[in-house]
Amino acid sequence: MTETSAAIQDAVRHAVQELEDELDLPVAAVVPSCLRLFVAGDRSSVGKTSTCLGLLGTLLYQLGYTPQELAYIKPATQSEALHQPIQVFCQNVGIQCVPIGPLVYYRGFTRAFMAGETESTAQLLERCAQAVDRVARDKRVVIVDGVGFPSVGSICGQTSASTPVYYNRSPMAVLLVGGSGVGAAVDAYNLNANYFASAKVPVLGAIFNKLSLTGYYALEECRKQVSFYFKQRQEQLQDHQPGSSNEGADQQTPTPPPQPRPFGFVPAFPDIGQGGPDGRPVPLQSIHEFIALFQSHVDVAGILEAATAYQPNSASTSNGKVSVPFKQQHCKILGSTVVQNNQSLRSNNMTPHKQSRHEIEQNAIYSGAAPSA
Repeated sequence: MTETSAAIQDAVRHAVQELEDELDLPVAAVVPSCLRLFVAGDRSSVGKTSTCLGLLGTLLYQLGYTPQELAYIKPATQSEALHQPIQVFCQNVGIQCVPIGPLVYYRGFTRAFMAGETESTAQLLERCAQAVDRVARDKRVVIVDGVGFPSVGSICGQTSASTPVYYNRSPMAVLLVGGSGVGAAVDAYNLNANYFASAKVPVLGAIFNKLSLTGYYALEECRKQVSFYFKQRQEQLQDHQPGSSNEGADQQTPTPPPQPRPFGFVPAFPDIGQGGPDGRPVPLQSIHEFIALFQSHVDVAGILEAATAYQPNSASTSNGKVSVPFKQQHCKILGSTVVQNNQSLRSNNMTPHKQSRHEIEQNAIYSGAAPSA
């Protein structure tokens, strides 16, 4: 292919992308080398978005990715806060960032959905999937940020167990973010990992966040105990895998995917949540200090390596970058009953009137609904 032909193809491709964006059209094609990682939390406010920030910063500063190869998106959210640290960082370094995606759980949304006054489950999922496809164009790694805890959105069929499948059109590996402690941290991990497992969504392991450096639950003590638990668990699982005994050892068995493990334990870092005091942005210096702290406590290269095992035809390159051919597939929505909100939940046969967000919120406010997150 000549340089002129390549330039023409690039120009046409960019023109198509601009038209898709301007008219909100379905994405025609996705470059087949994009690894998508879904970051979920075992509870609200555990630090999913700051973990996404740490991942992007480490990919950029430590693992050699360029800003143009990375993207971040939060397809569904309960918060529309401005000046989030991840948004400030991405804008500063040139990473494509969508901090507020197409699905916002604003006040009144749930009841309006149940009454058939919003888009259907399939429509909501497709809008979010298209948003993820859009940021994935020409990228190497896309970080997809979850919302709340894994079952948030179940009333409208859009949970953290259904979206990793639908957004990737084949299972997207999940990284769980947990909190401090030993027993409570492990219990919360297992509860949420089993929730994903019931939907056949793979969980790579966990990052445990916001740990104290001192006291009974000091980071080093939690790291030692929780890591020991995961090691024991891995040994037990290996003992029960086919081919683990000498019987039938001459038969070839497929290499199993890596067992879930803790990828890091991150100290608490002040003022790295939704934004600074009085709604002001967190200073960029604080953001970079957090990224430096994160990358010194988390094995991000290990996360990428594990994620490739769950993606079709994935491979790691010698410099630690991940190349994952992406195959568009039809997919079932796993782990979630899709709510037919226009049918069985209505008491009459009239077609429900679709309302705008403004109408829904005003009705909710009039009825006494609490403000959105």
